[in-house]
Amino acid sequence: MKTTKRLSLKIIPVTALAVLMAGCATQGSYEETLISEAKPGKTVMLPQQDSPMESWERVAVVCPYSSASADLPAPMKNVVDQLDADSGDQRQWLVFGQGNDAQPVELSRSKVDFCSGKTDYVKAFPADQQWSVQEGPEGTMELSPTNSQGSSS
Repeated sequence: MKTTKRLSLKIIPVTALAVLMAGCATQGSYEETLISEAKPGKTVMLPQQDSPMESWERVAVVCPYSSASADLPAPMKNVVDQLDADSGDQRQWLVFGQGNDAQPVELSRSKVDFCSGKTDYVKAFPADQQWSVQEGPEGTMELSPTNSQGSSS
């Protein structure tokens, strides 16, 4: 009986650590997938691969100090409201939405920056939104939405 309790107490922290590490791996792999597809001077659609949800339909970019627009779908707005967008300039989030579900991915702005423009609000973009890619300071990939949707160029 005592052995079972000790074993259980050791398994729980290990399981919790594994879950946390899996979440970190997803964020890193999405960022790396995005970086591999984003080439300066090109346009790109955000990849579905390695995103936190399969076949997402829309994405919202959450920049530092931004607030959600009134037309943001409720599940995405609920996630945005839980993010700490006022915590500093170094972080940004992509909030992916599908139906009644939404999942965020936190990205450092040091490699990929969706927030280099003047946007101070959060709105949803469709999955087929085209993003212009420019090389910013120190090799950062700066992405901004274009006026078109459809296939990448």
